[in-house]
Amino acid sequence: MYESILRSALDDPNLVFQTTSKTYPVTKILKYQLEQQNTAIIVFAISVAYSIVVTMIVSGIVSERLSGLKHIQILCGMQPYAYWLSNYVFDLIKLEITILVTISVFFAFKLE
Repeated sequence: MYESILRSALDDPNLVFQTTSKTYPVTKILKYQLEQQNTAIIVFAISVAYSIVVTMIVSGIVSERLSGLKHIQILCGMQPYAYWLSNYVFDLIKLEITILVTISVFFAFKLE
């Protein structure tokens, strides 16, 4: 449209209207801001994942309290330290798996 207006205004039927654009190079400040944004997203995602793991651990304790499983095991002769030690070890294994997956993702995507 602008090309036809210029042709009629200048009385030049062979007029060609061209535009060029160049992108500016990415500055150090912009790179730093992008890295900070990526870091914030990664921290948020990891915190959500770890909160889910902690929720699983706590929900196990709450469900045990509601079902009375510990009481039944103590009545059957199980020592309380064995019950708590087995719960602790199992919860630690769940947390270790999550930590190993997190570290492997960091290495796979070459994150620092």
